[in-house]
Amino acid sequence: MKVRLSFILTAVVTIACLTVISHEAFAQTSCMDQLVALKAATQNTTFLRDASKLRADLLKRLDEAISRLSQGKIVDTEEKVVQFRLKVVELDAERKIAHTSATSLEAGADAVISCL
Repeated sequence: MKVRLSFILTAVVTIACLTVISHEAFAQTSCMDQLVALKAATQNTTFLRDASKLRADLLKRLDEAISRLSQGKIVDTEEKVVQFRLKVVELDAERKIAHTSATSLEAGADAVISCL
C-alpha cells in the first residue's frame, strides 16, 4: 500500500510540474511573438533624423531581448525591453522619431513587459 501511495504521489507531483513548465513555455512563446511583432514595427518606424543608425540601435536592443528570452532569462529580457522603451522615449523627446511611431513602440514594449 505504501509503495502504491508513493507512486501515486510521485505521479501527481510530476504532472503538476509538467503543467507549470508547459504554462511557462506557452507564456514565453506568447511573449516571443510580441517581441517579434515589436521588432517588425520598429523596422517600419518613421524616423525624422539619422534613420539608419537609430533603427539599427533599436533593433539591436530587441535582438538582445529576443536572445535572452530564448535562453529563458526573463529578468534580462525585461531589462532589455525597458532599455528599448527608454530609448524610444528619448528619441521622441529629441524629435528624432515620429511621435505616433514612438507612442506605438512604447505601447508594444509595455505589452511585452506585461507579458513577461
